[in-house]
Amino acid sequence: MLPVVTSSEDGLLTELAKVGLQVFPYKALAEPYVGEGSGSFSRVAVPMSKRSELARLIVRDRSLGQLFGDTPPDVEISESDLFNRGTTLYFNNGNGFGVQAIMLPESILNNAFASLLLTNVEEAADFGKFEEHLSRVLEESRALARREVVKVVRVVGFHGVQLEESLAVGEFRIRPTRPTDTLAFNQISTGGYASAVLEARRPLQILAADADLFEPPEGESDPFAKTRPHQEEVERSNAGWTDKVENVRLACALSSPDYESMIAPVVLFEAELNPLSHSQSLAYRLVPVSFHPQVKLDRVRAGKATEWLGVVGANISPSIRIAGRRLLTALTERSDPTDAFVDALVAWESLFGTGTEVSFRVSAALAALLEPVDMDARRAVYKELKRLYGLRSRLVHGSADLAPSEAETHRRRACEVALQATQRVLKTATLAPMKAEERSDRLLFGI
Repeated sequence: MLPVVTSSEDGLLTELAKVGLQVFPYKALAEPYVGEGSGSFSRVAVPMSKRSELARLIVRDRSLGQLFGDTPPDVEISESDLFNRGTTLYFNNGNGFGVQAIMLPESILNNAFASLLLTNVEEAADFGKFEEHLSRVLEESRALARREVVKVVRVVGFHGVQLEESLAVGEFRIRPTRPTDTLAFNQISTGGYASAVLEARRPLQILAADADLFEPPEGESDPFAKTRPHQEEVERSNAGWTDKVENVRLACALSSPDYESMIAPVVLFEAELNPLSHSQSLAYRLVPVSFHPQVKLDRVRAGKATEWLGVVGANISPSIRIAGRRLLTALTERSDPTDAFVDALVAWESLFGTGTEVSFRVSAALAALLEPVDMDARRAVYKELKRLYGLRSRLVHGSADLAPSEAETHRRRACEVALQATQRVLKTATLAPMKAEERSDRLLFGI
């Protein structure tokens, strides 16, 4: 039985759904997927006969019409006027682009299809589900036009973590990649590298709208003069999002009991569905840089990662943030194990200070943290860590060289220590908020 458009009191939604029905590739999407790229999905092209009709509805829409200037109900809108209705938008994620009334229907429809394709193959073949996504995307578009904050779909491609089902980690979901992920974002391919996808929603808001937004004001030469006042807000928004993704990656690592089972996801790509954009916002890496093996995430580990995500969110401080970032770098971004070893020791310093007698301070504080009771064990750990610290110093200054196998052994041990220390600091309420030097003083001298 062929699908039909559900009746609605929302005239714009109904007309958009009619166009969606004409191009809905439900037969192709219903076919089983053999592998990535086995299906095909073309962007929606609104027939010329419908463009003007939909554009008029958009211009007269109480919310979307705010993007294109007021149009009194009794004023006729000519064809040429419709094609000239446009503006340039600037968002809190730093993206800016032009929007035309005549092209906005395609943007809304394409984002609805992309949102649908990110669900699963079965739903992607259901026109009723498409209508649900279309209704949501249209309401998101209207809310954005009213300058409201809207949480839009954002996906992050991960390498370094494997799983068999979709699992919750805090407010996020991590799931296996699907062929429809590539179809949702026509201009990319995961290339077989991404093993998992983090699904989230990121707050999005229009900060400025002006047809000449990137034209310098009279007497000025700076093309960003009109957006520069919003720069601080953009930086704050982007930093907040980056921290959220980093927290998830760190929580996965902290949920690990040992080095072999450590989950260290590396970001391959990020994509965002802005319902007003004619193409999705996308940034990606061509190849994975993780040199840590892929580790399975199951329900038990996802539960532990969720617990750690809460601990990180509640207790992380600037020094712990840097330590966690350096640990992730050592695990996922260094092809040379010697470089990774040095990064892991920088994580130690971030936790316990870089002042005078740094090798003693850091090594002794780590030994006290990792062996709080057994003095013989503490002494052995201290000697081991001080030896690693001395090796790091010689490597940095060029007076030592390591064979690859030896460098990998030291990298592994340094990462183990950084992981265990970060876990214990985060879970010790008195230590977590302290600055690095204060933390080592407390462990060494009880002050």
